[in-house]
Amino acid sequence: MATAITALLAKVESPVRGVYIQEWTATVSGRGNPLHAAYLPDKTVQMQGPTGGTSQIIIEGTNGSVVSTATWITLTTPTDGDLSFTNVTGGTMKVIRENPLMIRPHFSVVTGGTMTVRIVAR
Repeated sequence: MATAITALLAKVESPVRGVYIQEWTATVSGRGNPLHAAYLPDKTVQMQGPTGGTSQIIIEGTNGSVVSTATWITLTTPTDGDLSFTNVTGGTMKVIRENPLMIRPHFSVVTGGTMTVRIVAR
């Protein structure tokens, strides 16, 4: 699985008035490096992908402090829908309900090109 993880690129941009952006991209299945942003409780996630394909992205969170031994769960929207997206085309944006210690994308299935996940937090 190491090959898939190294294919996921993360980028944190400089804060602009307290706003932070983390982005992951993937062309293969795997899990991104976690975002540590519990101090930024207001988070929105946007998924973007190519038209077509059968890709699936799940947003996971944990309150564990060690990535390798943490129990990760699927996060939800304010209306209790899972943050799990299939066949993302163009772009989809959702608010993240929970505020866990760590958040990461799980690129469960990647087909048809590059998938991008962007979390904006403040």
